Amino acid sequence: MKVAVTGATGFVGTVTLRALAAAGAEVVPIVRRPVGLAHERVVPRFERELLQSALVGCDAVVHAAAVVHDGVAADEC
Repeated sequence: MKVAVTGATGFVGTVTLRALAAAGAEVVPIVRRPVGLAHERVVPRFERELLQSALVGCDAVVHAAAVVHDGVAADEC
């Protein structure tokens, strides 16, 4: 099973990646900026097309990302 994990560099996301990998899942970290994780897919902020592309081929998603205030207004998301 291929599982995407948003928030992959956070506390919950990191633990989730390890647990899924230990259980035999193929993990796909979804990150805001490249950090060197195997199979990572970069989605800088919520951009529908990038997120859809990052999830292609995944069987499931674990959403562990938190709200990030990066200067983008809520109505721009």
